[in-house]
Amino acid sequence: MARCKNCGRFSFTVKINPCGLCEECEKAIEDTISHCAQLMKNTLDNLERETNLKKKLEYCNILYQNALKLEKYEKKGIKTIKPYPSIFIKDCTKLQKELSNNLKFTV
Repeated sequence: MARCKNCGRFSFTVKINPCGLCEECEKAIEDTISHCAQLMKNTLDNLERETNLKKKLEYCNILYQNALKLEKYEKKGIKTIKPYPSIFIKDCTKLQKELSNNLKFTV
């Protein structure tokens, strides 16, 4: 008897997809992952083009928050994005520190 990786439901009547999710969780998680991934892609594009340090820090914070949303699925063994959300979190944390330090010196 398989168990849903997200909600933990299991029984003989619960259908689990190849990703390990029940039907109820599958749609909600796919929507969340898709939305976060698209937002992160757009934000990353904006971050790379931006020259204003404050704006860069705002974009970095958006990336960080969305990576946190996806990391909970990564920890459950559910496919999310590549690079993995945990990698985005580490990179964003490092970039946030760098930007914050640079902002202190420009004020």
